[in-house]
Amino acid sequence: MIHIECTWCDAELVLASLDAPSVHCPDCRVTVEFSPEPEAIALAA
Repeated sequence: MIHIECTWCDAELVLASLDAPSVHCPDCRVTVEFSPEPEAIALAA
């Protein structure tokens, strides 16, 4: 479990794992979705 603070209201939030798709703060009702890592672009030879 990972403990972080909400950027907007400083409430303590808990992430179950590093691969969580989003985090929601019930105190200020903000949800932040994480974007996936972009895939590498293959260059033509």
